[in-house]
Amino acid sequence: MTGFKRLIHEIHRRSLWQVLAIYLAGSWMAFEAVGEIGEAAGLPDWVPSFALILLVIGLPIVLATAFVQEGVGASRRAVAGRATAGDAASPDPGATPTADAVAADAAAPRSPEGRAGLFTWRNAVLGGMGGFTLLGIATAVSMVLGVAAGDARPEVDRNAVVVLPFRATGQDIEFLSEGMLDLLAAQLTGEGGPRALDSRTVLAGLRARRADGGVGLPRDEALALARQLGAGNLLMGEVVGVGQRLTITATLVDASEESEVRAQVDGPQDSLPALVDALARELLAEWAGFDPARVAALSSTTMPAVRAWLDGMRAYRGGEFLAASEAFARSLEADTAFALAGLMLYWARGWEGQGPEYELGLRVAWQGREFLPPPDRALVEALVGPEWPELRLPVEQLQSARDIVERWPRYPEAWYYLGDRYYHWGGELGVADARDEAARMFERALDLEPAFAPAMNHLLQLAAESGDRTRTRELADVYFAERVDADRSALGLEWIAAIALGDTAWLAALEARFDDFRPVEAFQIAFHVLRTGTGLNEADRAVAGLEESVIRAIDPFGLYEYYVARARPAEGRERLLGSVPPAFRGGADMFYATVGTVAPARGDAAAEALEAFVASVPPEQAPEFTLLLRCLAALWWASSGQAERAEATSEELEAAFAALETEAGPDESAPELCLLSLDVLLLRESGTTAALERTAERLDSLALNGSLPDGFTTLANFVLMLEFETLGDYERAGRAAERMHAGPAFAGTVLAHARFAARRGDVDTARRYYTHFLSLRDRPEPGFQTELTAQASAELAALLEPSG
Repeated sequence: MTGFKRLIHEIHRRSLWQVLAIYLAGSWMAFEAVGEIGEAAGLPDWVPSFALILLVIGLPIVLATAFVQEGVGASRRAVAGRATAGDAASPDPGATPTADAVAADAAAPRSPEGRAGLFTWRNAVLGGMGGFTLLGIATAVSMVLGVAAGDARPEVDRNAVVVLPFRATGQDIEFLSEGMLDLLAAQLTGEGGPRALDSRTVLAGLRARRADGGVGLPRDEALALARQLGAGNLLMGEVVGVGQRLTITATLVDASEESEVRAQVDGPQDSLPALVDALARELLAEWAGFDPARVAALSSTTMPAVRAWLDGMRAYRGGEFLAASEAFARSLEADTAFALAGLMLYWARGWEGQGPEYELGLRVAWQGREFLPPPDRALVEALVGPEWPELRLPVEQLQSARDIVERWPRYPEAWYYLGDRYYHWGGELGVADARDEAARMFERALDLEPAFAPAMNHLLQLAAESGDRTRTRELADVYFAERVDADRSALGLEWIAAIALGDTAWLAALEARFDDFRPVEAFQIAFHVLRTGTGLNEADRAVAGLEESVIRAIDPFGLYEYYVARARPAEGRERLLGSVPPAFRGGADMFYATVGTVAPARGDAAAEALEAFVASVPPEQAPEFTLLLRCLAALWWASSGQAERAEATSEELEAAFAALETEAGPDESAPELCLLSLDVLLLRESGTTAALERTAERLDSLALNGSLPDGFTTLANFVLMLEFETLGDYERAGRAAERMHAGPAFAGTVLAHARFAARRGDVDTARRYYTHFLSLRDRPEPGFQTELTAQASAELAALLEPSG
């Protein structure tokens, strides 16, 4: 047998194939582990290559060891066999071997014991461990020296992108290979999406890796280059030229997760800048994860408008509503007809106290609604009627919102919008458990988009309001951890969460930041504590700590409600209403006098002042406004026992409103609400039962529409609450009070809820509302409604007494 055949025979005879298979499998696992560790720990690029060399060197060593060790085993078995045979033939171990035995021993193969001393499994294992130990030492030294020399791998910027040269196929378009780097870098500025690294830096890194400049660079090597340059994204693609047309395909890859988005455009070569612009627009929108319909809607606007819009969307979805408003405003500056930017400006400004941009955004969205994706167009049409600026009634908005989620159930904004209608209008529309319904809608929006901050914001408020500390903590941890800019945090919402959780350290830190609070946050704090009756002392400090200009910036009457509910109206008037025109101050006084939360004398004085003011206004100036002021005065007269004066004014108002409708066609809701409320009060005084029932039913139906403005809707429900209470229908009286809960007169409705619950026999609910009412009056102004407060205390004490 030749030497080669003998070797093959030996390999087949021995277990080398098994050893080879085991070694190769183990080497592959070790190499993969080195690669994963190297990527996670940022090890030098040569580490995997060095590990591969060690594994290749180890292969012949392991095979030789297996070969030798197999031979040693066979030799030892042969020697042991001869020894056993010799023992049987010659039991005397000291006997001299015979000539035949010596000859047989010489003919036997010699033992490889000498070679086995070197090629042992122990030595092979120690050698492998030694090699990888040296690799570890060399890696550590290299990294230390690299850091010392300033050559450490840069941290990965999640917003940076490496743009590789595109593969160019076609006649006379080779220049586009590297040319795409500069063309796309001009579009990928970091505004609204990734920021392209400098093309010279990218090309230098490519030359260090490949002589061909990186065209056709394997994906793994390209991703490694992106990480080496500190970029979290990679952009590569291809340009194909056929005749005078170009097709450009691009893939944007997340270098860590290796998720990707693709885009493709085609068109004539002489439209190259427009093609690149469209490609970048589509890539940015896909990268941001927007619905394809919205991506398509971006094609009708300019790249600067798209970039600003994407910046705004990122801020909006992260809860940075002020930053979002600024970005959407920039987008509209770049394209004044960009409907999608207008719609989002409307939503974002709604979180910041509205203002002129609020109406501007909705108007742009309405005027350009045909360019909006279908769900967004439906949202605009749910808000605005067929004629600008006519808004739909809240009851119509709610029904439209329900229709929208049925048509687009995978659209987070649709669920949020429906939840928002329940949140703001559900109570006034008579929806049972409206805030629970709102919470379910917001949870549905978060199921579809877990980081959707608008839904999370309202859901956090609802959890805090309900006293659910566990859910409040969960949402607060996520919401405030995900904020884009900590200096623009929603401080009012933080305050609400801190109050609900009883976190005194958090509250103390927030108190030190009063100068950072914005007007909308003052309202958040005030209305949360009015709804819950908790955190009142902290809220007093918060409201007192805000600058006067901040408080007056939006709606001083809204915050005045806080002082009225806290039984300190004089303090609120002095602080908030000093610069308000007399007509508006008088209107507020009569409103609160009518619902019983300020002194009757204040209502009488306000009514007289309003009459004088109305008489001084020329009839052609703001006729509906002056008529509504007179109607408000008539409501006060009717509720305070001055029925004759109220009735005379009512007749004048009906004729004036009818003439005004014939001439100009005004909004009927406010006049009708006021006149019907006035009729109910007058019919109650006269005792005309049948007419009173018909009028009350008509008023109840109109009030359920959530007609604007808020003040007259609240007054209408107050009048209905009085009527239903007189009739002994405490269920309907309670529903009327609940419809007032989203607007002014918190203290009055809280006390009404307590009274109605007690008369229905619902003692637990009655106790809760009485306690809430009395907590609002813990530090009243001297003499303010002391009899009412004493009566509420006595009624609560009676409920707390054990039953006999």
